[in-house]
Amino acid sequence: MGQQVKVSRSLDIVGSAKFNGNVSGPFIPKLKIADFGFAGTSTLYGWSSTTGANGCTLAAAAADGGAITLSMGGTDEDCGEFYHTAQWSAASNCGMLAKVKVSGIGDVAVTVGFVDAYENTNDHIAGEIDAAALRNMSNTADWAGMTFDTDQTTDVWYYGASNNGTEGTPAAAVGSLAPVADTYFYVAVQTDTLGNVTFYYGTKIDNLVAVGGLASAIAYASTNLLAPYVGFLDHTNGSKVCTISRVVVWQDN
Repeated sequence: MGQQVKVSRSLDIVGSAKFNGNVSGPFIPKLKIADFGFAGTSTLYGWSSTTGANGCTLAAAAADGGAITLSMGGTDEDCGEFYHTAQWSAASNCGMLAKVKVSGIGDVAVTVGFVDAYENTNDHIAGEIDAAALRNMSNTADWAGMTFDTDQTTDVWYYGASNNGTEGTPAAAVGSLAPVADTYFYVAVQTDTLGNVTFYYGTKIDNLVAVGGLASAIAYASTNLLAPYVGFLDHTNGSKVCTISRVVVWQDN
């Protein structure tokens, strides 16, 4: 007789189960999940990054159980993009979660989400906001994510999307949210098979809340493939650093 256990908030492992085997039989998620913790010595773990000419230095860090750092070179508009292969799709309800921090929040832009391709343009990243509008991206056609950009009208987190080269209008996340310098934050982006996108934010992995949503905002055919993405831009010569501690990506299998 089949049985089903539904968990609406969290499943807590306590007591001796924390250090003993606690699942009998194979624990097989129905979702296809990739969890990147950046532990060990490999630099990219299948990811790619813009470096060199754009003023970014990529490195693996030992902090926080393993992390990736994007260090800017001290020149105005130095930028870095960190992205994986475009192989996830809204047609399969794909989502992603990233744990990120930046060394300073003045004169910066940081964006976390999905792209079909990295922006690949010196001095720019995907998801930049100028005043109240998304910058017209050159190479990124599909994007859905959250952006904090001090070139925007108000210095708070915004969410937005671009569909096949048409940039939508970004909206301020609920709560007048802003990152804190050198403090980790979490951004999650969830798509569905109709191209709807929901955005989540928090400073603890077990306490993210929905802070915005867009209807029919991103391409959702099975051939419209997306990659998890973090972009970082230093608007001044501050030699700032973006640290990426973890990225989790999932979709229906």
